[in-house]
Amino acid sequence: MQRRCCSTLRTIHTQLQKNNLKQTGFSYARVPFRYQQCHVLLSQQQQQQWYSVVTRPTMEGTTTTTPVPETTEKQHKVTLDFNKKNIDDIWADYTERVNQNQLITDSDFIILCGRIKKETGTHLPQESIRRIQSILREIHKRHLSQDTFVRGCNMLIHLFITHGDMKSAKLVVDGMMRSEYHPDPVTVKTIVGGMKDNNQLSDIHDFYQHLQERNMWPETTEVYRSLIWIFANREDLEGARHYFAHYLRKKNIKCEDEKNMDCVYNSMIQLYGAVHQPEGAFTVYQQMMKRANPLPTTATYHILLGVLHEFGMQDHMDKVYLDLKQAGSQGHVDVNGSHLTAMGWNPKKVLKEMNALNIPCNLRDYNTFISSYVKKNQFQEALDIFNKMVEAGVEPDVYSYSIILDTLVKDQEQSPEAAFDFYESIKEQGLKPDVVIYTSLISACARTENMDKAMSLLKEMEGFGLQPNIYTFNATFSLLSRKRQLTLPDDMEHVDLLWDKMKELKIKPDTRSYNMHFALLARMIQPTIIKEQEEEGIELEGAALWRNNGKISAPVQKMLQLYRNMRRHCRPDFASHTIMINTLLSSGHVRQAMQVYDDAKMSRIKLPVSVYNEMMGALEKAKQISQMMTIWHDMKTAKVLPDSRTYTLALDACEQLGLVKSFETIRTQRKMDLDRLMELDKKQMERMEIAHHNNKSIKAKNARTKRFLKNRDAKVVENPKTALIVKGSTTSQIINDALKDIYSLKRANGILFSKKNELKPFEDESKLEFFSRKNDASLIVVGSHSKKRPHNLTFIRMFEHQVLDMYELGVENLTPLSEIKGPKCSLGIKPVMVFNGDKFDSDDTFKSLKNYFLDFFNGELVDGVDLAGLEYVMSFTASPKEEDPRIMVRSYLIQMKKSGSKTPRVELEEMGPMMDLVVRRKELPKSDIWKKACKVPKELKGKKEKNKERDDMGDQYGRIHLGKQQFDKIQTRKMKGLKRRRDDDNEETESGEQQQEVENKDEPMTEEA
Repeated sequence: MQRRCCSTLRTIHTQLQKNNLKQTGFSYARVPFRYQQCHVLLSQQQQQQWYSVVTRPTMEGTTTTTPVPETTEKQHKVTLDFNKKNIDDIWADYTERVNQNQLITDSDFIILCGRIKKETGTHLPQESIRRIQSILREIHKRHLSQDTFVRGCNMLIHLFITHGDMKSAKLVVDGMMRSEYHPDPVTVKTIVGGMKDNNQLSDIHDFYQHLQERNMWPETTEVYRSLIWIFANREDLEGARHYFAHYLRKKNIKCEDEKNMDCVYNSMIQLYGAVHQPEGAFTVYQQMMKRANPLPTTATYHILLGVLHEFGMQDHMDKVYLDLKQAGSQGHVDVNGSHLTAMGWNPKKVLKEMNALNIPCNLRDYNTFISSYVKKNQFQEALDIFNKMVEAGVEPDVYSYSIILDTLVKDQEQSPEAAFDFYESIKEQGLKPDVVIYTSLISACARTENMDKAMSLLKEMEGFGLQPNIYTFNATFSLLSRKRQLTLPDDMEHVDLLWDKMKELKIKPDTRSYNMHFALLARMIQPTIIKEQEEEGIELEGAALWRNNGKISAPVQKMLQLYRNMRRHCRPDFASHTIMINTLLSSGHVRQAMQVYDDAKMSRIKLPVSVYNEMMGALEKAKQISQMMTIWHDMKTAKVLPDSRTYTLALDACEQLGLVKSFETIRTQRKMDLDRLMELDKKQMERMEIAHHNNKSIKAKNARTKRFLKNRDAKVVENPKTALIVKGSTTSQIINDALKDIYSLKRANGILFSKKNELKPFEDESKLEFFSRKNDASLIVVGSHSKKRPHNLTFIRMFEHQVLDMYELGVENLTPLSEIKGPKCSLGIKPVMVFNGDKFDSDDTFKSLKNYFLDFFNGELVDGVDLAGLEYVMSFTASPKEEDPRIMVRSYLIQMKKSGSKTPRVELEEMGPMMDLVVRRKELPKSDIWKKACKVPKELKGKKEKNKERDDMGDQYGRIHLGKQQFDKIQTRKMKGLKRRRDDDNEETESGEQQQEVENKDEPMTEEA
């Protein structure tokens, strides 16, 4: 080892002598490990020369001679031609000037470094870093100003951080600290920002302490503001307060701009507002008033008033407002409409107050008012303020028009054509539209899905000499992603054309651009045959699914390539990983999805619980059970709360792996988490019902969801009602037997819960609604037992998953099914219901109970009755005593026995269960809800036939309506059988006359007679 070190030292000395460098060098690159043990033996000057020469080779073709330093007049002169669009051409020009030892000024070096940093995307990062390192060596050789060298180092640090090489960036700063080129405020803000992006907040404290010990920390307000903002973004109040206290103790703080002297105080006020501590924000304001250096500014009052208004601190807000008016009268602060708007005042009220204070309302105030209304989605009020501005003689600017145009685009009550009409009025005013206006117009095209109009607007922008920005392209991508039906060849050509145009204009896509591109590609990717087989119920081979790396479709390949490019140029967010993982899983590429998931885990990105569920479900199908538990533990590490499906998948994995302790732990955790799971399922059901009510289609992801949605669809004839048999928190053996027997009679359409649940129906209905929604059940029976109400059964009926009526009945004299020997009824058979007692016809409670039991045992509707299907009888007998609220429930098996004739002899045998039910509490249905529940669909009512009626027994009657009958005019049909003989007529006449004579003889004689 000693020989190697000596050999290395000789090599270094030879290199130093060969280059004849006498000036101090600088470490701006990573030191090779093999030199780290020996460079400490060199002198300080030799170390610096070694860093500048040995670690990076001299640029090929350059000379080592040192030119004479340039004069001050020539430092700011630009000699290179930076009008060339290609950076390679500028670099070739620079290289030629260096080789010929021509004049290159400080401005040349600074502008060249900036162009290289800006256009890194056109080259590999290593090439851009190599070029800036070469420029720094040249600056050092030419003895240019320290400011030029430091600015070049800052750009090099930025390049290292941008491309994830934080270690090299730290080495550059370390070399600056040990050289004559000390870090400036930009250096500190750049390296601290890199530490923040790489989640190295602890390194920030060490870095600050390290520079303070060497008196190299730049004591400026902007640096402290950057520090505080870093901790504010992480809502780390203690870290921000630590550096704010350091700032207050410093007396030699410099400020680059006198207008920004209040920036540190303003940052702390905003931070206290973000962490919901408005008292702390008011304390910072008091400190600012006490120190009076600086005094609160217009921005300070605006931020503080907004924080105090947000948390309802009216007294403090009134005091600050009085201070604001006093400072305004003294000329220290310009009071404007934004202060009053920050206090939550209505812009119309603000206008009155400003008139009372004789404060003129300028263009900026009107724009603030319009913007505040737009943020609250009060678009009509925003248009009213715009009209008042025009009436007041204040001429709108392009910003005003852009706000109103954005208002018209976002207002769903306005037609998209209104935005284009307003755009024509802007052009009539002689104003030149800007990029914001065109971006809003493209967003208006998204409402009508008019892609051709959007493309024509992009061409129109080129005609005006305007270059689209990233927001313009994102608005166009959003238009395509919102289209209900993609025209795949044409629309994807538009996407590729826009993406190439962004590259041509050197506009870097941001995270939103990539996400929308992912979403568009995902719509092109069809589920694989594996997915189709899964939906058809075909069992899949797990190993084959895990090894399914076969042919990757073109959209998937393009998506993966795009994802790799995204990771090189910007940071994917949770939406990026979510789209990628879900798309890869749906297309059968489980391995690739796991790789994307690992990237998200390494980047510490918190994914939604649905992604974890999809991953675990795919791994379960691929028979990778152990990796399912890895996903489960990752969720715990990321503090992602599981849902019901997550618990089910994790318990299944534990069961298959034989992890008994883990199984018990997860099951206990799910039990403790029941309330939150119930709330989640309730919200999901509400969303589905709202979507169904609004006629929005819900896309089923698998066969199970399809069956679920089909079962929940509206039907003319409703499904058989499902009954939930639930145990309460405490039960008795009598209640357990009763619940078990009720389930036996309702088994075909019943669900028996084996675990106990904390249910109190008459005190809390939320859990009943949850169970009803989750199981699509309209009948619930809850069994409980307590000293106050022993052996209690609560019968509940739901309507639209809301409680309709409830009856609490005590159980007495129970004889369960198991104690009665003999045959039992078949499964799913409807009973004959018999209700004995006058109370079922006269008492409201017993009437409702009769209706409930009929509904409970009704089962599926049938068209006719088959005698063979009449197997058992349910008998309900009400106690005849008025004060006794008791119902005797009995069940009998119907036996058809021989009788010696065609009609069989019917006998009833006790089957069980038998019990007495005592009415304790009740909640009868409300009349309006009951009427709604009993409403019959029109399809079932049938068409009403005229003049036909049917009585309760099913007999049909007809009604005939006849007009006035005039017998003398009726022409009846002449029938031979109805003709009378002449002799018959004579006989009838004679018999009639004889009868008349007999009647006359019987009458007494009168005078008149």
